[in-house]
Amino acid sequence: MACKRIFYFLILAILVTNISGCNFMQENIEMKSFEHKEAGFSLDVPKTWKMVEKDDNKVVFKATEEPVTFYVREEIGGIALYAPEEVAQMVADEFKGFMKNMKITRDSYSYSMGQKAYRIVMHGKIEGADYQAKLFVREQDLGIRHYLIFISPKEYFYAADSITEDIARSFKLTSEDIDLYKKLSPHYKKDEQSEKIDKEKGKIEEDKKPQETEKN
Repeated sequence: MACKRIFYFLILAILVTNISGCNFMQENIEMKSFEHKEAGFSLDVPKTWKMVEKDDNKVVFKATEEPVTFYVREEIGGIALYAPEEVAQMVADEFKGFMKNMKITRDSYSYSMGQKAYRIVMHGKIEGADYQAKLFVREQDLGIRHYLIFISPKEYFYAADSITEDIARSFKLTSEDIDLYKKLSPHYKKDEQSEKIDKEKGKIEEDKKPQETEKN
């Protein structure tokens, strides 16, 4: 879970440096579709939100008119023996590192993400200000999980609540199952290479047979 802690501090840095001069969320927000091809998922976010961070397994969006930060991450392997609610609790515990007096105010299973996910809402203080965060943990299969995290000052959180639910509902996997399991198995590439070599050997043997027959 140490890798998550590092990123949560990145979220904090992005969020706290730009929390003034913002307006509350508006109704009838136009959405845009975003696909993370490397991580194999897609979702819809407000058209005005900007992507501020992206790598092979995560992406971060920041609202331009409100102090709302949104983070989604794919996680392969690791804590496969824990149920989604246990994983969510572990992530919530990491928030205690920068969100003082953090308390879980809501937690329940949700079907917002296309299949059962666990949802936690947290409240605490960051640099003396009241903040809230919402976390979704979706487990596609043992060892294949996706995290959605929204964080904002408390006064903006409830205005943005319906948007966060819309984003979670729009989440879809775009990877085929075989591509997910390729990531899950550290030996898959080796096995794939071995299979290719075996096929090449078989082809060579087949090419030799007619020549041997002609000689006889």
